[in-house]
Amino acid sequence: MTTSIGGRHRRLGDGKGRSGWYRPWQENGMEFITLPKAESDKFYKPWRAHALLKAKELDAKGLPGTKMLQEAERLIQTGGK
Repeated sequence: MTTSIGGRHRRLGDGKGRSGWYRPWQENGMEFITLPKAESDKFYKPWRAHALLKAKELDAKGLPGTKMLQEAERLIQTGGK
């Protein structure tokens, strides 16, 4: 099983509910899907624009907003590694 954010895929266990954080949700009927890139972009592009705006607001306050956003995106892309 994989999850996708902005077309970036990450493995989440074996897809049979034998491992992974999502197992309790699967057991209660939640279905996990992988969206096609075009569909995930409909969410990711506006989200990223908003996240960049907020990161810049934090930067203006002397906080590492952009650095934090970049690290969050890196963790998403690498599956937390």
